[in-house]
Amino acid sequence: MSGNNFLFARVHELFFEQVKLRPNALAVRDGDNLLSYEELDRQSNQLAHFLLLNGVSAGDLVVLLTGRSSEAVVALLAILKAGASYLPLDPAYPIDLLEFMMQDAKPSLVLYDKTFPYTQNFRDSRGFDLDLALEAARGESDRVPDVGGDGADLAYVMYTSGSTGRPKGVCVKHQAVAHLVLGQDYAPFGPDQKFLHLAPLAFDASTFEIWGALLNGASIGIVGEARPSLDQIADALDAYRITTAWFTAGLFNLLVDHRLSALEHLQCILAGGEALSPTHVEAALKGLPHTRLVNGYGPTENTTFTCCYSIPPEGWGGGAVPIGVPLVGTDVYILDDGLVPVASGQTGQLCVGGLGVARGYLNRPELTAQKFVRNPFDSEGTTNLYLTGDLVRLRSDGMIAFLGRADQQVKINGRRIELEEISNVLRDDPQIADAVVVVDDSSGVRHLVAYLKPAKYESVSTATRSAWVASVLARLGRALPDYMVPHEVVVLETIPLTPNGKVDRRRLPPPERPTLPSDSDIIALSDLEKLLLGIWKNILKVDSIPLDRNFFDLGGTSLQLVAAHAEIEKELNKKFPLVALFQYSNIMELASFLGETRVDNELESARTRASKRSDNLRRFQKKASEKGSSR
Repeated sequence: MSGNNFLFARVHELFFEQVKLRPNALAVRDGDNLLSYEELDRQSNQLAHFLLLNGVSAGDLVVLLTGRSSEAVVALLAILKAGASYLPLDPAYPIDLLEFMMQDAKPSLVLYDKTFPYTQNFRDSRGFDLDLALEAARGESDRVPDVGGDGADLAYVMYTSGSTGRPKGVCVKHQAVAHLVLGQDYAPFGPDQKFLHLAPLAFDASTFEIWGALLNGASIGIVGEARPSLDQIADALDAYRITTAWFTAGLFNLLVDHRLSALEHLQCILAGGEALSPTHVEAALKGLPHTRLVNGYGPTENTTFTCCYSIPPEGWGGGAVPIGVPLVGTDVYILDDGLVPVASGQTGQLCVGGLGVARGYLNRPELTAQKFVRNPFDSEGTTNLYLTGDLVRLRSDGMIAFLGRADQQVKINGRRIELEEISNVLRDDPQIADAVVVVDDSSGVRHLVAYLKPAKYESVSTATRSAWVASVLARLGRALPDYMVPHEVVVLETIPLTPNGKVDRRRLPPPERPTLPSDSDIIALSDLEKLLLGIWKNILKVDSIPLDRNFFDLGGTSLQLVAAHAEIEKELNKKFPLVALFQYSNIMELASFLGETRVDNELESARTRASKRSDNLRRFQKKASEKGSSR
């Protein structure tokens, strides 16, 4: 489509423009499963008819409760072709959180993957196993359904953390998705590109990964493992010959530290979700001289990216890496509390207007009115500004520098977290009189710490404290995703306050660390246990680790577990699946597992799968070439 006509079209219509241009081109690579643009279009048309026959109507919301897969991509297109919008939910979320989102969104239908826990709970709420739905849809028409609409229609809803204790659904229009990936220059877009699909569907980076490829004639390479190791990510980059990839800042750091060579053939790496590490960016600039590095910044409410900074090979002048300049078609303003522009170089709130701004929050009119306000710089008064709550300043070189949050929202491992949401959920527990959640980075690793005042402090003795804390965290884990559950807890008789009654965070005591083991304890360890102990201490930044303590109970995060996995493989010079660290999550169990020979079998199996994936791709390319020449 020429000019800005794409802004009036819907995502699936823009996809069909690519189907007409390159029907035989590869669209999706998912392990051994390869889909051309024509095949992806056909399957999604059939599933769209199936959805319509089962009661989905234009304007409805359809939940997709699955992991990354080619079937999920088919489902996204089918939902849009049926005139509905999609709501991706992460099957790893706790059941209580999933049920809240279902009740809040009131979807007309649920497509789920039966292999995940909890998904069977939604079979009775107008739900279908996605594989069975695709099978049943094979008999439906392969023509796109005739459902009207335009680019202002809703494309998807994604939930983000909310300060009131309730997650909020962000409503994004078709034209906002088109604006993100068409007519932009912050990353390479075109049919020669191969995008990595690594983000969870419920994380807005997936919008860039999927539609950045499919609306530009490129292909997607899917990492299907729910919890991929660094090796599995590196294998996917190589097997799919990925050219463009997005990583959270934390994962980018790990890849630079442990798998830098796996990134060498990438044309473009986008990283973000939180402030980038200058040390790792410098290492990447030095080690990847032919790769473009981009710092990508943006809230979900402005459709994934708002500003991007293409980092010069010679560096950016030191200090924090700036977030750069706004995307084409995005307006940014640095304003004071009265929505008046601040002087150049002064600190203000970043406020965003333009084509990427979301419609608002699902079923939250009051919150929408607070955060999405009439744009005072729009002479026609027809557009909104989104107030990000992020503090920034304009540098002398015209780049925007990110300075932090004006409220208590934080980002850890790329995930947006409202600290007050966690505190509010904790306060709902009848065992707790008050709660404060903070971020602690004193160990060099950002993690959450909860300070709890029990409803009956005298009943929480030293002997019963561990069990009490475990019950609190177990209840919290049923209401919030695992990345929002604090890894350290401090029990206090009173929460310290300032003279004006606010929490005095400076007087919150640091968490207690495990006591050092005796010399006899150290001597009694096997060589393997000593090795694992040293690796865990280094990664968790603690002085002592009981051999029977769970990695996550010690404050570990999923990303730190990936780092531990890479270090153990390096030291032992053998490969084993990352999932083993979730199954054997203390040092005694892990040492026992690693002493067995089956880890080598896992490595051989992985090599066989990688070889088969490459063979299948060569067969697909040969078939597509033969089909094209016969036309």
